[in-house]
Amino acid sequence: MNDFELTLLGTSSSQPAFGRFPTSQILRYHNDLYMIDCGEGTQIQLSQFKIKRNLIGVIFISHLHGDHIFGLPGVITSFLHYSRTTPLHIIGPIGIKKYVDTCIELSGSQLNYVLNVTEFDANIAQTLYEDRYLSVRSLPLKHRLPTMGFIFEEQPQPRKLRPEKIEMFGLSHQEIKTLKADQTVVREDGSTLQPDEFNYPKSRPRRYAFLSDTIYDPSLVEAIREVNVVYHETTYLNDMEKEALMRMHATSLQAANIAVAAHAGMLITGHYSSRYKDISAFETECRTIFENTQLGLEGRVYPIL
Repeated sequence: MNDFELTLLGTSSSQPAFGRFPTSQILRYHNDLYMIDCGEGTQIQLSQFKIKRNLIGVIFISHLHGDHIFGLPGVITSFLHYSRTTPLHIIGPIGIKKYVDTCIELSGSQLNYVLNVTEFDANIAQTLYEDRYLSVRSLPLKHRLPTMGFIFEEQPQPRKLRPEKIEMFGLSHQEIKTLKADQTVVREDGSTLQPDEFNYPKSRPRRYAFLSDTIYDPSLVEAIREVNVVYHETTYLNDMEKEALMRMHATSLQAANIAVAAHAGMLITGHYSSRYKDISAFETECRTIFENTQLGLEGRVYPIL
């Protein structure tokens, strides 16, 4: 099992179609779960793929179109049946608090846990959230409603000490702690121990970018440059480029072009139009431009490497 991975719960746009549900994802870092969007059917998928929903601490909502939020009231109230006691944090664009509060009020739901809802201006790139594992920044997207993408970045991790060095130099507990903190050790005899000599090379923080819904927008490239994995909506195949622009969505080849320009590690497709029963062509088209494209499939787990 990887310590940083993505599970797709929903890959359909607009409405459920051909067994696919609207957008929802689970990002896992160690034992912490983060939900991204919450379309219709998310509860079904959580159960289907045996996601431990009480481990979900934060739900990120990209925009207020129904196929990204209509599953939210059910998920929020479902925690009543799972004896949840830990707080749940919902982060989204302006309007998400009114939506959540109205659903809870009109349904007469009584929550037995603390629910925090925080709104942000979707038109501003900014830090939305930080914890011990991840920091999350927003990225304004061009769609029919104010929409934000998300960039999840691993927090800097402690250096990993080369175990053979401990005995070789008789390192004390404090010296080990200092070296792993990337600090120089000064010993009583005046000699120094440099962290780069005792630790494995620093690893670059891993990043996952979520880009849905959006038109083809090359201005996004700089913000996601060299991202490990990018999910970019592919509502239509390339022959529907005009329709995609009119409806403010993107095509397979447009998503692939973004991945190529950004030097991304991997591209995941998704947000497929209900006109497509067979979605294999999305992967085929993308791979003509960007080889490391993975078809977005519900229940499939994608490592963030």
